[in-house]
Amino acid sequence: MDDVIRVGTISAVDVKNGTARVYYPDRAATTAFLQLFAFGAEYAPPKVGDQVLVLHLSNDTSAGVIMGRFWGQAQPPPQNVVYQKNFSESAQAVLANNVLMVSGPEIRLSNLQGAVTLSELLELERRVAALEARI
Repeated sequence: MDDVIRVGTISAVDVKNGTARVYYPDRAATTAFLQLFAFGAEYAPPKVGDQVLVLHLSNDTSAGVIMGRFWGQAQPPPQNVVYQKNFSESAQAVLANNVLMVSGPEIRLSNLQGAVTLSELLELERRVAALEARI
């Protein structure tokens, strides 16, 4: 049962198939492509270089599940944040100081009556301010 649970570093990611390879520096060895754990059915594949926890299903590194990233000295958690969800390099949601901030290249709000982008709302605000300035 030795080495059933290991810590390693992501060396390759296959986003299409939901798998990744893990490098173990203490053995100078890399696993086969292993499945990513689907915590809450959320798909957020790790990046090359991320430190991950791996649960091996046999007595070698050919079968297992990558349980995911974790916070620690190598990857400290964000500071002064209650909640943070990174959707991509440029899109995230952060709750800090009782304020929810959503950021991204474009933000779209939608319901059954239609949709509007944040850019459209900001443009509308600018136009209203310009009209008010004329009054």
